[in-house]
Amino acid sequence: MDKYKCDESGGLWYEMKGDHYFLCLPLPEADRALGAAAQELLAGAMEEHLHAAADQQQISCQN
Repeated sequence: MDKYKCDESGGLWYEMKGDHYFLCLPLPEADRALGAAAQELLAGAMEEHLHAAADQQQISCQN
């Protein structure tokens, strides 16, 4: 039996694992799981960016 097969009607690929076929779903790079430390770092960076953008918006509106 083939390790991979394609469902022609939907264009989905399946991979054989043991006696069963499982759907192959590639995940985009951005959806990789992040560790807790990386999530905190990313959240902090986003918050700083949003505050800086808000401050810049207030300055440009006052001029």
